[in-house]
Amino acid sequence: MKIRPRSLLVLPCMIAMSMSSAMAKAHSPIPLVPDGGTKIAIILQGKERMYQVLPNERPATIKVEGPGAIKIITRAIVPAADTGTVYYSIDFREGKSVIKKYTTSATKSTAQLDKTGKGKAVCKGRTCTLKVPRGRHTYELVPGTARQSGSVAVRMSFQQAGEKMVAIEALTYEKTATISVNEKLLTYFIATPQKPISIKIVGPTSLSIVSRLNFEPSMRGNQNYMIVVSENGAAIKKARFQTVKSMTASYQEIKSVVAGKSKTCSVPVPAGVHTYTVSFGKTNAQSIGVRFLIAQTDTQNGSEEQ
Repeated sequence: MKIRPRSLLVLPCMIAMSMSSAMAKAHSPIPLVPDGGTKIAIILQGKERMYQVLPNERPATIKVEGPGAIKIITRAIVPAADTGTVYYSIDFREGKSVIKKYTTSATKSTAQLDKTGKGKAVCKGRTCTLKVPRGRHTYELVPGTARQSGSVAVRMSFQQAGEKMVAIEALTYEKTATISVNEKLLTYFIATPQKPISIKIVGPTSLSIVSRLNFEPSMRGNQNYMIVVSENGAAIKKARFQTVKSMTASYQEIKSVVAGKSKTCSVPVPAGVHTYTVSFGKTNAQSIGVRFLIAQTDTQNGSEEQ
C-alpha cells in the first residue's frame, strides 16, 4: 500500500516549509508533585517553598508527556545534630531500567523546616535535570542516603520543549523581499493596498503572522497600522500595532523604504482547507512585509492514506 501525502505541502501553489527559518515557541514550567511521600515546607529568606520527601519504603512516581525536561531541586533532610557533608542520590527508573542516577552532596543550609520538622535540619539545595523524550512516560524516583537517618526532599517542574515553527509560502502577493536580521536572511512577502497577500492553509493549527511596516522617507517616529485577515470577504481577525523603524533589520533588495520593528499576531485555523487574505490599513505606509509561521507538527494536516 502506498502512502500518498495529500498535505499542505503538496496542494498546488500552497505551502513550502523553510527549515532554515525555524523558531521555537516557549512554554511556562509546570509544577510536578510526585505520587507518594510527604509534603513539607522549607523556609528560605522568609519565603516558603513546598517540597515532597521521597519515601524510602517504595518509589515515588511522576507521569509526564514529552518532549521536555524535568527540573529537580533536591535537599537532604538530616537530624539537626548531624555535622559535615551529606552524600545522597536519586535513581530515576522507567520500567526496569535506571535511566539516570543522580549523586550529589551538600552541607547544612540556612533554610529551615516548618514546625513539622522539629529536630531536623535541611541541607543546601542541589539541582539536576531529566530530559524527557516524546511520548508519555512514568518515572520512579528511588532515593538513597549515606545515613540511615536521612531523607531526600524534592521540588520539581516540567518544561515542555519549545515547539518548532516553520515558515510557509503565500499564494499571491506583490513581490518577495529579503530582510537581514542579526546576520540571518528571512524572506518576507510584500503587500500593497492594491495587492494584498493570500495564503492557503490546512487546519486545525495556529497561524502566526509576522509583519513589518515599511517606512516611507517622509515617515518619522511611532506609526500605527492594522492587519486585517479575511476569509470569503469577511474579516476574521483585526490586529492593531504601533511600531518604529528597526535598527537591526534591513531590506536587501529594497532601498526606498525602511523596515519597521516586527509585530506578531496569531489566527486560530479550524479544521479543513482555508484561503485567507491579509491586507493592511490605518497607515500612511504604502506597503508591509509579512511572514507566516505554523508549528512543524501541523505541516502534515490533511494527509490521507491511499
